Amino acid sequence: LAQGFGAPRPSRAPQQRASSGRRRMHGAMHRLGVVAGHVVGAPPLRTAPCAALPEVVAKEMAPTGKLRVALNMRNQLLVTGKTAAGEPDGLAPDMARAFAEKLGVPVEFVPYDTAAKLADDAAQDKWDLGMIGADPDRATHINFTAPYCQIEATYAVPTTSGAQKCAEVDKKNVRIATCAGAAYTLWLQRNIKNA
Repeated sequence: LAQGFGAPRPSRAPQQRASSGRRRMHGAMHRLGVVAGHVVGAPPLRTAPCAALPEVVAKEMAPTGKLRVALNMRNQLLVTGKTAAGEPDGLAPDMARAFAEKLGVPVEFVPYDTAAKLADDAAQDKWDLGMIGADPDRATHINFTAPYCQIEATYAVPTTSGAQKCAEVDKKNVRIATCAGAAYTLWLQRNIKNA
């Protein structure tokens, strides 16, 4: 599963020309990629450095004056606990803090119990940056950078199941349990044909 930085897609009035919206979003994603490159050490979108990083990008990426970062608190690989001050801790919060620091703005965490709710709120202007698995079903309202980490997943099966390889799970009468709305679930819904 590819974990990327996600930014809500801007809503457009019907009379706005699509090409101007694409240019504006391309510019925003370019700047998001530049800042992400500074945070992770390699430009995820293979972009050239942006001379106007602090002020122009900060105003676009954090229009409220603080970077509102959506976190899926259930993903313990990315959010491992809380700091002594009660703030989220782990890979995703640390990257969000570094991202906000590069922008020169404070970070405000917007915690979610599920990735599905986080993704649903992308269209509601509740956050500026989401730390969420990139998935085509979520791309309706979210633009993703290249991944900042890869999370490998597999199936857990009873020893009596007979399945030894992932390909052996997609069979008639096999049931697969997963969390509703998770990127893993979205992938399974597109790819599993028989189980």
